[in-house]
Amino acid sequence: MSETEPEKTFKRRASLAEQRSYCYLLLSTLHMTPPRREFLLDLKKALQKASPLLSGELREIEEILLGAPSIDSLSVELLKDYTRLFLGVKEDYGPPPPYESVYRGEGMLMGTAAQKVLKMYAKYGFSPRMLARRELPDHVGVELAFMSFLCRLEEGFWKSGMMPVEYISAERTFLREHVLAWVPQFLVNVEKHARTGFYKKVASITKTFLNQDILYLEEVI
Repeated sequence: MSETEPEKTFKRRASLAEQRSYCYLLLSTLHMTPPRREFLLDLKKALQKASPLLSGELREIEEILLGAPSIDSLSVELLKDYTRLFLGVKEDYGPPPPYESVYRGEGMLMGTAAQKVLKMYAKYGFSPRMLARRELPDHVGVELAFMSFLCRLEEGFWKSGMMPVEYISAERTFLREHVLAWVPQFLVNVEKHARTGFYKKVASITKTFLNQDILYLEEVI
């Protein structure tokens, strides 16, 4: 028995939600995991099964990994850049640390922005403690991981034959009111301060994907 048009639509939307969840999780991992040897080896494997949504963009990162003299030497080089870009060591060394509270001018960690995202996490059953690395709730990697989590919930609804209106709305709200309110500026800073093509490309890919995803969500809504 052939599928009906609504069934085909739900199946297609479920597949897109799965792919989007994977993309958000991969971007989250790239922003919050120190590029040590083990991580880079795992990344090589992950890129081989990359979502079609990012496959073209990720090819350049794969080329950087494959073109390095050795994983160990690349790890040393990338760890220096990671420290500069993500740890906020000092003002003249790299950009401010990647927390929404900082980028929205609160002048401190765990500000109002962090409290707001925590409330939204709690509403949907997400906890930063679920992640392999502990970070403050408004870290760029945690916010991207939450988007991945919401996409996975959306996928489940499509697969069960129900319209995931609440989750799609939550994705759009969180993307517009939090992620897109500060992450683009952070990515500009990463591109400006990065000394490696790897992290310049990570910033570029993230910026492109976020811009594409908000357009997709507006269309679905």
